[in-house]
Amino acid sequence: MLQDVSGRAYAEYMYKEVLQPLGMTMSSYAQPTLPQSEPYLATGYGFSGQPVPGNYHLYPEQAAAALWSNAEDMARYIIATQRSLQGEPSAVLDTAFTRLRLTPYIDSNAALGVFISNKGGRSYFGHNGSNAGFQSVYTGSMQGGDGVVIFVNSDNGRILQEIVNSVAKVYGWAGYHQPEVRKLVLLTPAMINTYTGNYLVETDSIRIHQNASQLILSINNQQRFKMYFTAPGSFFTKELPMRFEFDKDAGGSVTGFHFEQYGKKVPVKKLD
Repeated sequence: MLQDVSGRAYAEYMYKEVLQPLGMTMSSYAQPTLPQSEPYLATGYGFSGQPVPGNYHLYPEQAAAALWSNAEDMARYIIATQRSLQGEPSAVLDTAFTRLRLTPYIDSNAALGVFISNKGGRSYFGHNGSNAGFQSVYTGSMQGGDGVVIFVNSDNGRILQEIVNSVAKVYGWAGYHQPEVRKLVLLTPAMINTYTGNYLVETDSIRIHQNASQLILSINNQQRFKMYFTAPGSFFTKELPMRFEFDKDAGGSVTGFHFEQYGKKVPVKKLD
């Protein structure tokens, strides 16, 4: 749409009209990447620790997946958004548009290109990123000027939220991270046998298996998470920020489990 209206190439338009005014001079939507950018591009790594073929993946969805950036440039975007929200005269982004962009529409969280969360009485805008070999997270407060950006060049992004929580604690983001103390329960061998098996959620295969006395949840035979139970049918993992509940039929047989994501219940079906 931008190309049709402006008559300019998408990467050129975005650099001149958005990235450069924001001071994001190390960022680009060029696809393929520009030769002068090559020395600065990180190599992506899979869960196995091996580099992504070609070092990184080129996506045809230029608007959604072609942005190359770094943490410093993304921080400039967060600051520009915060300044715009405060109505500062020198702000690059228009205040009315910024407020519109950060207003949830689909549900209480999904705004225009960002997700809105409320923690400790303050609102935050942010968006996670995930391309082959790369994971990222950024969040910025709508009040107080707090924010953080973290990139990892790996499919394993488990450390991201831990870093965000640590930054919030060190810099005193009141109420952002409130650790919950959970009391664990031990499962009987019969319970463990009931939960092991193969599951399916959308296009992802999940396997629950036993390793010594510990139940392990594996996603697509790549990601592995230890399962910790707070009740016979309720568990969590240290890496995934959600609770899980097993589902049973009238006869007491496990039919799957579920969790909540963005306020919606996501069912996971047991196959065998």
